[in-house]
Amino acid sequence: MSATQLLAAPALISALVIAAPAIEKPGPGFLGVQIRQGPNGGGLEVVRVVEGAAADKAGLKAGDVIMQFEGEAVGTAPEFVKVIAARKAGDKVKLQFSRDGRTEDVNVVLGEVPKDPPKDPPKDK
Repeated sequence: MSATQLLAAPALISALVIAAPAIEKPGPGFLGVQIRQGPNGGGLEVVRVVEGAAADKAGLKAGDVIMQFEGEAVGTAPEFVKVIAARKAGDKVKLQFSRDGRTEDVNVVLGEVPKDPPKDPPKDK
């Protein structure tokens, strides 16, 4: 290898590194539900599901009561929001919920927090 080739190698490597696209890390997880404390203080009731979000894709519906997250009882709504946000978009999680007196388990792949937050549905007048 000539001296010219040896000197050109670092410049070529630098150019490749600069031109390489940045590797984006997944953002916080997003389930896509509006929740409140469940009836009788048990679980978290789903008030609304964001269309197209992870919860919608997994089949959750308004009125479902989320009882467990990854095999553990869910706490308060703010605690649950923190637990979901601590996960990354693309993470697969297991939820247990109650619907019409039946308990069901579902695996959910968390989505990304939308750039444009979902708008509240129109209020009845």
